[in-house]
Amino acid sequence: MVQLVVQAEPKTPLRHYHKDGYKLDHYHFFMDRFGPAFRAELEGFFNAIANGNPPSPGSKDALESLKIALAATRSLKESRSVKLTEIEEINSNEQR
Repeated sequence: MVQLVVQAEPKTPLRHYHKDGYKLDHYHFFMDRFGPAFRAELEGFFNAIANGNPPSPGSKDALESLKIALAATRSLKESRSVKLTEIEEINSNEQR
């Protein structure tokens, strides 16, 4: 019998570190791990809309998340730290 071993890291690894080492666990599918969180987020969103409340997180939170993503991308490309205040593309669009 021939056995083939392929070195493949789990797509969503979880490492539980403790004083004696660590235990590796993983989910085979992204939604297995994050599905309940996505469902809770959607329920919260629809409940807010149904009750006439602004959803949370809201548009300002989304904008800040985008600034962080843009700063991280610029940091990777330029191999340096990037402050959120440097992300002018978003700041200038806010004023429109």
